[in-house]
Amino acid sequence: MNIIDKSRIRSKFASAIATYDTQAIAQKAVNARLIEIIREYGRTQFNSVLELGCGTGDFSVRLVESCSAKKWVFNDLIADIEDIIRGKLPLVDFKFICGDSEFLEFNDRFDLIASANTVQWFENLEAFFINLYNYLNNDGLLLISTYLPDNLKEIKTQTSLSLNYLSDEKILNALRNRYELLYYEPLKVQLEFDSGRDMLNHLRETGVNAVSDKSFSLSDTRKFLKRYEEASALPNGKFSLTYSAFLFLAKKL
Repeated sequence: MNIIDKSRIRSKFASAIATYDTQAIAQKAVNARLIEIIREYGRTQFNSVLELGCGTGDFSVRLVESCSAKKWVFNDLIADIEDIIRGKLPLVDFKFICGDSEFLEFNDRFDLIASANTVQWFENLEAFFINLYNYLNNDGLLLISTYLPDNLKEIKTQTSLSLNYLSDEKILNALRNRYELLYYEPLKVQLEFDSGRDMLNHLRETGVNAVSDKSFSLSDTRKFLKRYEEASALPNGKFSLTYSAFLFLAKKL
């Protein structure tokens, strides 16, 4: 179980709203692959769809463009996100719910519950999957991406700061008693930066630095950047940062 400060997450992601769409290259790659998965292994016509942790709406737009639904519900931890989603989906009639995705309660059930790049921030992912079961219609689909223990390995090896990511085996075991797994896959997305400082800016401008509230001194930061650049140097002179995602589509039993 992760012990996570949701107020810090809200603050970090709120600060990154203006820069997120430009910097979230890996997250967008995950979003695009999730859409391919539901098209190939699931279905795209629904009565009701819920997206948890919609953020600035890249995955939301992809869902709406790829799937049809009579009822759309979007959720995020940050209230200001609603205006962004309405700006990106001006022709879609939807309900927005502000709140912690992990602990929301609903009066309705849904045919599809989707979430991209969000559930790794949850305290108890296994309990979350159990809870979602109650909000899916019969044969309802669960389309989710999270991240694996080797996520951002280049900086994880240089510092103890990391989320307690579940392994793919634990994720699958948490699903098996209540869901039929239709498809799953790991997905690695390697980004390249001109410097360690650019990598840190990327983390800040996507809110990923919410993983810790620890403050580093200037000396500590310089040492970290030196170690990071030594460990992540590529033949082309750039420096890598690797996102290690896990994507799955499951059906309620």
